[in-house]
Parts: sequence; C-alpha cells; structure tokens
Amino acid sequence: MKKLLLVLVTLIISSVSYAREASLSIKRSPGQINVELLGIVCDFCARALEKVFEKQSEVEKISVDLDSSMIFVYLKKGQSISDEKLNKLIEDAGYQIKQDL
Repeated sequence: MKKLLLVLVTLIISSVSYAREASLSIKRSPGQINVELLGIVCDFCARALEKVFEKQSEVEKISVDLDSSMIFVYLKKGQSISDEKLNKLIEDAGYQIKQDL
C-alpha cells in the first residue's frame, strides 16, 4: 500500500511540473521569442523589461506591446535563450509569464 501511495504521489508531482512548463505562453520562431505577460500596463513596465533584456548578450532588441501584454525578444544571429532563463529575466523585472489554460 505504501509503495502504491509513493508511486501515485510521484506521478502527481511530475505531471504538475510538466503541465506548468508546457503551459507557459511562449512562442518561438527563428531569431524571435514572443511572450505574453501578466501585469504590464504602462511605459514604466516596458522600460523595466527593456533594461533587463538589453543587458543580455544574446538579445538584439526587445519590443513591448502594452495593448496585448506581449514582449517580442529579437535574438542575435545564432543565439538562443532557454525558457528557464527567459522566465528568470521576466521575474527579475517583476513580472510573470501568462499561462495558457
């Protein structure tokens, strides 16, 4: 019985972790990453994100669309940013990536 409970708990924990990663609103295309965020509403928000991303050597430029709560990250040729790093940069700027339901 204890083994069954342990297996069940392990499955639940792994499925929750997988679902969270799979549901982040991040769209990738060659040289560009589009991310939908929560809580960006003003120019101050846009500037905070721009400052964080412009310090990254992989980033060519960033564009923030407040109307759609989207950021568009343009990467330098041959560069990439992992989802984990992208999420950390956004959290460091004080925002969160929207999760798809």
